[in-house]
Amino acid sequence: MLSALFEYANEGIIVSDKNGKIVIANPTVEKQFGYEVEMLIGRSIEELVPESVSNDQVKFEQEKLASPRPRAMGKGIDLFGQRKNNSVFPVEMSVSLFETSEGKYLMYFIVDITERKKQELEIKSAQEEIIQLNVYLEKRVIERTKELDDANTELARTKAEVIQSFNKERELNELKSRFVTTASHEFRTPLATILSSVSLIGKYNEPNDEEKRMKHINRIKLSVTHLTEILNNFLSLGKLEEGIVSNNPEPIILDDFIKSLIDDNRTLLKKGQLVKYKHIKGVTAIYLDKYLFHSILLNLISNAIKYSPENKTIQITTKAQNQKLTLCVIDQGMGIPATDQKNLFDRFFRAKNVENIQGTGLGLNIVKKYAELMHGEIIFDSTEGVGTTFQLEFPLS
Repeated sequence: MLSALFEYANEGIIVSDKNGKIVIANPTVEKQFGYEVEMLIGRSIEELVPESVSNDQVKFEQEKLASPRPRAMGKGIDLFGQRKNNSVFPVEMSVSLFETSEGKYLMYFIVDITERKKQELEIKSAQEEIIQLNVYLEKRVIERTKELDDANTELARTKAEVIQSFNKERELNELKSRFVTTASHEFRTPLATILSSVSLIGKYNEPNDEEKRMKHINRIKLSVTHLTEILNNFLSLGKLEEGIVSNNPEPIILDDFIKSLIDDNRTLLKKGQLVKYKHIKGVTAIYLDKYLFHSILLNLISNAIKYSPENKTIQITTKAQNQKLTLCVIDQGMGIPATDQKNLFDRFFRAKNVENIQGTGLGLNIVKKYAELMHGEIIFDSTEGVGTTFQLEFPLS
C-alpha cells in the first residue's frame, strides 16, 4: 500500500539525505520536472530550484534539520521549481523530517500549481477590471447625476420663465381690459364737458358775456388737463411694464423747480385753495431725475388739490440733511379710510370715499414705482376727514 501511495500520488514526492542529495522520487516528479527518476538519484535538491530561491531553500532545510516538525515551505512567498529544460513553474512544497537506522532524511511533497496561479491571475485581472468598471460607473453616475441636476435646474429656470411670461401676458391683458374700461368711463365726462362748453361759448357773443365765456373756457382747460393726466398715467404705466423707464439724475434747483410746478397747477385750484412751499434746511441744489421727480410731484399736488375742499391750504416742504432729501406734501382733505390704507399703492385701487371723484387709481402706484427707481421710498400718514401727509426720501449722493 505504501508503494502504491508513493507511485500513484498526484503530488511529487522526493526524499533527500541530510546533505540534500536525492535518494528517491516518485513518477509524478518525472512529469513535473522532466527528469527520469534514475537521473535524479544522487543529484542535489537545489538543482530543481531556481538560483533566485535556492539559498532560501538551503536555509530552510537547515532549519528543518534543527527543528524536526512538519512545515510548509515558502509561506507568504511564491516558490518555483525548475524543469530539466530550465523552464520555471510555480509550486507548493511541504517538507517533513524522518529518521531511520541509516540516518536523517527529508521528504518533500511538491504540487504543481501552474493552473491555480493562472486562474488566480485571471481572477485578479477580472477583479481589477471590475474595480476599474466600478470606478468608471461611479464616475458616470456622478456625471449623469450632475447632468440631471443641471437639466433639472435648466428645466426649473425655463418653467419659471414660462410662468413669468404667462403671468406677464395675463397682467398685460388685464391692464388692457382695465384701460379700455377706465378710459371709456373717465374720458366720457371731460369730453361731454368740453362739448357742452364749446356749444355754450358759441352762444355768448355779447360784450357783457365775457365772464360766462371765461367760465366755460376754464371748464374746457380743466377737462383737457384731466384727459392729459389720464393719458400720462397710462403711458407711464405702459413704460414701467415694458421696463424702459430709467433713472437719469441731473442738477435741480429745488426752489425754482417746485415753484414752477405749483404755478403750472394753479388752474386746478378750487376756490380759496392755496399751495405753499417752504425749504426748511440744507442745500437746494440736488441731483435727481427731472422727469421722474416732476411726475411724482405733479401727481401728489394734483391729488391734494382734487381731494381737498375749497379754502384749504396745501403745504409742500423740503429738507436736505444726513445725505438725504425729505419731501412732504400735506393736505387738509378728506383723508384715506383706515381699511383702505393697506391697498393705497395698488394698481387701479381707489378708496371707497373717492369713488364719485374722477380718477384712474394709477397715480400713487406710479409715484411709488418712480420713487423706487430713484432709490427712494414713500410713506404716508392719513386720517379720514382730517387730511393726508405723503413723505418721500431720496439719497443725495
